[in-house]
Amino acid sequence: AANNLVEKLIIIPDGICSALFPSIASLFQESKQDASKLFQKYFSYLFAIGLPIAVGTTILAKPIILLIYGKEYFSSIFVLQILIWWLFLIFINMIQGLTLQAIHYEKKSANIAYISTLCYLVLNLFLIPHFNAIGAALAGVLAGIISSFFLIFHIKKYLAIEKLFMNANFSVFSGASVIMGGIVFLCKDFNLFFSLIA
Repeated sequence: AANNLVEKLIIIPDGICSALFPSIASLFQESKQDASKLFQKYFSYLFAIGLPIAVGTTILAKPIILLIYGKEYFSSIFVLQILIWWLFLIFINMIQGLTLQAIHYEKKSANIAYISTLCYLVLNLFLIPHFNAIGAALAGVLAGIISSFFLIFHIKKYLAIEKLFMNANFSVFSGASVIMGGIVFLCKDFNLFFSLIA
């Protein structure tokens, strides 16, 4: 149940990254600096979209699950709270992976995907027997974090980006998400739709 909700939202980063791919590929041939600026711009957009979704869903997981699936799926609440952070990692990892492909480092992108998948499988073997569905969700998040480290390392290396998360935008987006999270937390017991509007 939780996975179905999260997977539907992958269309957002997928659509943005697919549209951006030819632009970065073309621009990289003309100016690596301009390609770097374009990547950073859209990376910050995806961060700005993904983080509030993750924060808001973490807080509102219970009313969302109960509204859509009912009390029988109560155990899906915690799974959704974990999986939504896997989705956030998809938002920021997908653009990095596709950018590596666009600038002709397809093998690097593929190798990172292989490593991430292998880590995911190994983590599943250890976590699922102990934590069931929560273990599978945790495995996805941990594999996403591992993938993110490798992707950030290569993006910084090949696009000459020194401080990917250090510009003012990320502080603003993070601060806004924390404020939003606080407001939603205060409203969560009133009504789901009121909380979403707030």
